[in-house]
Amino acid sequence: MDRRRGSYALLDGSSFIGLAHLLAALELWRYASDSAAFIFGASLGDPLCDAILELLRGKPEGSNRTDISGHFDRNKTKAQLDAALAVLQSRGMIHRTQKPTEGRAAEVWQLVSL
Repeated sequence: MDRRRGSYALLDGSSFIGLAHLLAALELWRYASDSAAFIFGASLGDPLCDAILELLRGKPEGSNRTDISGHFDRNKTKAQLDAALAVLQSRGMIHRTQKPTEGRAAEVWQLVSL
């Protein structure tokens, strides 16, 4: 039994966990999440992810992979950039589009909204 959900049932004097207890636990989780977002803003706590977000905030048209790498003076590996971009994309904070060029299509990353 999850202690949080069980705690609400216990406080209520109930011997089982009902929908009201689950909703109370969910509301507490939402409140904690909202509080953290208010205190820390859009920061993820990962310096590379946060730096990419800051870069994209200043470029509504987006940035390609070369621009992003150049922002870090080319001191980040492809694997590091791939991982950071994947985290940001999985959280719905950025999205990738393909921009046609004369050669291979350019990958352009844009801020979704924060």
